[in-house]
Formats: sequence, C-alpha cells, structure tokens
Amino acid sequence: MLTNTDSGNPNYSEELAVAVQVWLELACNGIKSGSTPKKDAIEILETHFPEKFDKTKRERIATVINWNKEGGGPFISTKNQSPT
Repeated sequence: MLTNTDSGNPNYSEELAVAVQVWLELACNGIKSGSTPKKDAIEILETHFPEKFDKTKRERIATVINWNKEGGGPFISTKNQSPT
C-alpha cells in the first residue's frame, strides 16, 4: 500500500494527513470517559492545530474519522475502543 505523507508530494493533502494522525491517536489510545470519537477528535484538533483548521474543517475531519456513525450517547468503555 502506498502512503502519501510526504508534504513535498504534489498530491499531498494536509487535511487528510492530520485526519489519519488524529484517527490513529483515538484508535490506539481510546476515547475519554463519557465522550465520543468525534468530540475527542475535535478537541485534539483544537488543541494541536488551532490555527491550521477553522471550525468547519475541524468538524469535517472529525466526522470522517468518527467510527460511531450512529451517534447517540457516549461510549461507556474508553480503552481499546477501536473501529470494527
């Protein structure tokens, strides 16, 4: 599988690269108690990339990487909650 994480590549997408980074963070380390993947993704984006992405882009990234597509209440377990 080819990856496109080289920012010098003409096909590089910073938004996609960051989305993968945030997804990996959540998938590997779990989500906070009482939260959701989408909420935690937005928090990570606001904390680590505050100037890089506006609210619309942060929301789009969080929606794409959210494995809880059904919405609803927060997850109960916070460790090892990875997408299936």
